[in-house]
Amino acid sequence: SDAFNDIQFGIVGDSAFEPDETLIATLKLINPPIGVQLGKDTATITIENDDSQKAVLSASFSINRKENRYDHNELDNGKNHKVPILLDVSQAVDKDGKRVPFPEIPVRLCVSNSGTAKYDKSQSPYKPTDADYRVMLDGNPLGIGTQCTDIVIPAGQNFSNRYGLFIFGDDWAEADETIITEISCAGQCPDGVELGSRRLTVNIIDNDGPATLSLNGPADANEGNTGSTDRLFKVALSSPVTAAITYDLCFSGNSTIDLSGASTIADGADYQPLSDGAPATSRCVRSNIPATTTSAAKSIGIRVRGDTTVERNETVTVSLNLVGQLPPGVARGAFSATHRIVNDETVVSFSASSSSLDEDDGAAAVTVGLSPAPTEDIMLHYAISGTAGEDEDFTLENSGTLTVRAGASEAFIEVVPVADSAVEADETVIFELKDSNGYVSGSAKRHVLTIANDDSATLSISAPDDAGEGNAGTTDRLFTISFSELVKKTVHYRVCFSSGTAVIDLTQADPIPVGADYQPLFTSDGALVPGTSRCLGGTHAGENAQVVVAPVGIRVKGDVGVEVDETVTATVSFVGAPPAGVSLGTDSATHTIVDDDRVIASIVAPPDNDEGNSGSTDRFFTVTLSKPTSNHVPLSVCFSGTAAIDLTQAAPIPAAADYQPLENGAAAGTRCVDGSVAANSVSQSVGIRVRGDADIERHETVVATLAFTETVPAGFAIDAHATTAAHRILDDDVAVSFAASSSQVLEGDRVHNVTLNIVPAAPADFTFDYTVDGTAVAGTDFTLADSGTISVKKGATEVTAAIMLIDNQKFESSKTLVLRLPDDVATAQVHEVKIINNDIGVTVDSMSRLESGSDSTSATDVTLTVRTPPEYPKFEYRLCFTGTATLDYDGSLNKDDDYQLVASNGVVVNRLTGTYSDARYPDPHLGCYPQNISRQNSWNLRVVDDDFLEPDETIIAAVTAAPNQPGGVPPANEWSIVSSPATHTILNDSGDLEQPNTPGELILTLQVPSSRYEGGDGEVTETANIKFSFSRSANERDQRNFYARVCVDETSNATRVKEKLDSYFPNTYLTKFSAGDDYGLIGEIDWPDQRLSPNCFTRLYFIGRPGSEFKQVSVAQIAIKG
Repeated sequence: SDAFNDIQFGIVGDSAFEPDETLIATLKLINPPIGVQLGKDTATITIENDDSQKAVLSASFSINRKENRYDHNELDNGKNHKVPILLDVSQAVDKDGKRVPFPEIPVRLCVSNSGTAKYDKSQSPYKPTDADYRVMLDGNPLGIGTQCTDIVIPAGQNFSNRYGLFIFGDDWAEADETIITEISCAGQCPDGVELGSRRLTVNIIDNDGPATLSLNGPADANEGNTGSTDRLFKVALSSPVTAAITYDLCFSGNSTIDLSGASTIADGADYQPLSDGAPATSRCVRSNIPATTTSAAKSIGIRVRGDTTVERNETVTVSLNLVGQLPPGVARGAFSATHRIVNDETVVSFSASSSSLDEDDGAAAVTVGLSPAPTEDIMLHYAISGTAGEDEDFTLENSGTLTVRAGASEAFIEVVPVADSAVEADETVIFELKDSNGYVSGSAKRHVLTIANDDSATLSISAPDDAGEGNAGTTDRLFTISFSELVKKTVHYRVCFSSGTAVIDLTQADPIPVGADYQPLFTSDGALVPGTSRCLGGTHAGENAQVVVAPVGIRVKGDVGVEVDETVTATVSFVGAPPAGVSLGTDSATHTIVDDDRVIASIVAPPDNDEGNSGSTDRFFTVTLSKPTSNHVPLSVCFSGTAAIDLTQAAPIPAAADYQPLENGAAAGTRCVDGSVAANSVSQSVGIRVRGDADIERHETVVATLAFTETVPAGFAIDAHATTAAHRILDDDVAVSFAASSSQVLEGDRVHNVTLNIVPAAPADFTFDYTVDGTAVAGTDFTLADSGTISVKKGATEVTAAIMLIDNQKFESSKTLVLRLPDDVATAQVHEVKIINNDIGVTVDSMSRLESGSDSTSATDVTLTVRTPPEYPKFEYRLCFTGTATLDYDGSLNKDDDYQLVASNGVVVNRLTGTYSDARYPDPHLGCYPQNISRQNSWNLRVVDDDFLEPDETIIAAVTAAPNQPGGVPPANEWSIVSSPATHTILNDSGDLEQPNTPGELILTLQVPSSRYEGGDGEVTETANIKFSFSRSANERDQRNFYARVCVDETSNATRVKEKLDSYFPNTYLTKFSAGDDYGLIGEIDWPDQRLSPNCFTRLYFIGRPGSEFKQVSVAQIAIKG
């Protein structure tokens, strides 16, 4: 049939904006008849999109904002968070991709009830107390009664930011909270608009907590002797929370509780629990902290009974137990508190059960605690035992007793170990308290002090001195085994002999068999006998043994055979582990048996000699034996050195060579010449032939080395110090020498030339070197212009070495610079330059002194030294004085004068008369003395002691070089001033005291020691006393006592040791200082204020009693650490 079938597809319509889509149909034949085949087998249908892309309405804002505390109720104070809500509309397009205009969109914003934060629905300008946030519209608070509100996004607009959230800050500890808002279209969304992100969540993170719930107990207190005292335990929150907290406080501890509820605490009980001031009848008392508060609703405590029973301190422990769970935002603090009811009868106990110190530690204190402190002086008693012996191993000041002053909470038993160097076991001192009047012993009544051995010793062995074997018989030689210190412990050791190169005999035969060199000797029953073994053990007995243990040794056989020296080595070791403190020192020692039958060969060179100008000379080296022998001794002598050797045997010697070796008087053709020393002879000569020339050259050497050419019998040897010998061939063609042996120069001269002579005139150009030494330092005192090498031109008869001087402006001794020429070019080889220091200055022998120390009849109060070089005794200088002190410049000693200048002959120098006149300086503080009196180097300043109360005054001395110097003295511009001026301070003294204006008035004046240097590292130096003085002596009219206190200012920049130094134990001062400490105060240990004010000293003075007639009192000293 020609008919065909239609197949229909149903296309599903939708409103989604999407791409065009295709549908492909494929035709297949199933068992086609013959003659039928497929034509076009696929067909495609395109489904074209006829929809537009809708606009999407979405909302967004930032989340996880932290709240702040608010300062004011106004909304605009800046302490709260504003979170804007952004409504966004995406662009819509039609099916052809063209933009669709934005329609008007009604929007609804709702606050969800599922959020945990509380919403403020009011429109109040003030912050509510029970809300966390409010909704804002156009910047104003929006009250939403139904929790929803509507706005409209105008047509053509694609966003809106009119909505926002306003989050309030608070100071409550609470859980984090959430705000959930949702948007939707108010009614039906317009065509072409659909909803996107519609739910928004903000997390308000609390930053106020958590609040801490804690229990605090009252401070420990005495129980009292009668009646009772109430003491409160407090429960509190660190900040308020919104929920109440209920709890129980439960009582426990080692104190006895009374739960009777009676108004009087029962005998035998220590306390009652209290609830709001009334005795409770249960161990647990309930209370609570109301919401929004921080304190408990009721007070809970204990009522403590006072008694006079001596007993232990007792405790009351209170535990906080919650009734229910802690509210959110509350953390656990201390839920337990312990109060100690302190027994106020004195209980005495050791502060620790044990302590230790080394023998060399010095004094140590064992602390005894007293609780409470006694109200009157008491005497403590204790027993002593242990392994340490009193006086032998330690000392105590008052053995067995200790006085404790009233009010003291601690006492100290002072133990001083006796130091020794012996190695011994640790020892103990056991102190045990005994009960006595005024106190009872506590549980810690026993203290063990261990005195640790800190000594050590080494066990060593040493050999006897090396010695000859002898020609016959035997000799005994002892090895020494010893400890470095006394050892009071048992030590087991072993000594062993190794054969070394000597042969040992263990047969005990007498005499020692042929072929052996020695026998070992060991101590047996106090005598030395030969041993049958190389090793023998020994024991150091401990307590009664000496430092040196039993000796061991060797018995050496003498013979006449020529042989090499032989050695015997002995070693010492421990048997088992050594005791503590003992170790090995030198554990082996070697003794040499010196063969005294040997023959020694040596070689000696001929004396050094000139080469000559022509021809040749023969010179001979000599080989010598120490003694004649029957042996024929073959030997060889080999030549080397700086001289050129000729091995051609030519005659005359070629010009390029300096010498030829000789064999049997004729030139040899080899460097080494063989020969021998005949039997029964002791010497043989080997020579060289030296060529003379007229060339300028260095001295040259010929070195001869001696060796045996064949194997020689044992005992023949070459002297190790005479294996070689050197002969110098001296060049005699030119000589260099210094024109003078010495010279001197001033440091400020800059350049100094040293002249050298060339004899005869140099026949050709040549160079030579020189070296320098002496006390002058290169680079600091001088430099060499020619670097130590001088060039000589042909025909020269004279050259110079230029020394560049460095003026270092440092006062020092004169220096020497020694120039040395090599001995191969010179005759006069040494020249010494003395570099004279050109620096001057002035010093005084002390920085300061009290004017009261002055002796008006002598001139030794202050020594003033002007430092000038001794090489110029005529050097003149000007000496001037300034400062606040007044100089007596005319010798009249007026009342305002403070000091005089005194010459070395004791005469006061008058500046206004005679040669001392100088009217240019009328100022009484200024005195200058002209150069013609200033040739002495030592002056004296005589300080005038007056009775004026005045400030400290200064003397400033300055020195300058006089402008016109005598002949032979360098001019002023070549001198350097390096230590000027010098200052001395006159300290107003205690004798110059302020005088009272009222009769009978007594004025105290404080004085401290003068300035001083701190001293060297590791030193502790003591100053003079801190004192205070009275304006007059106390007398019977005063009739009263008073305390005087002297305190050291702790704000100064010097750091003080935090405890007083005891004047009775000066050897402990250094141990008290830490790294940063500068000084300490030395005082008696029992002065008042010792514990309360360690920087103050207080003394009671008895006025008007016999012995109180004093005007000056010492308080303390200062110890200064270097």
